[in-house]
Amino acid sequence: MSSVPAAPPAPPAGNNRIVAHCRAYLVKSERQREKALTRPGFADLVAAAGGPEHVESYCRNLVGEPSGTPPAEDDDQDEDD
Repeated sequence: MSSVPAAPPAPPAGNNRIVAHCRAYLVKSERQREKALTRPGFADLVAAAGGPEHVESYCRNLVGEPSGTPPAEDDDQDEDD
């Protein structure tokens, strides 16, 4: 038996706004994702996923892996400062 939790249900067919939010979310960097989930525009996605901690798995289930690459961030984590 597997102890993997069940994925949240997908939104009703035709809910293109949730799909678009998922795609936008998945192409963001991890830091940008955290910020995005606090914005009102992503509130419906957070609610559909069952909470912010479920958004990534919900979106990956819904739209698969992102096709774009995340935008570059100004911070370089390898800096010596």
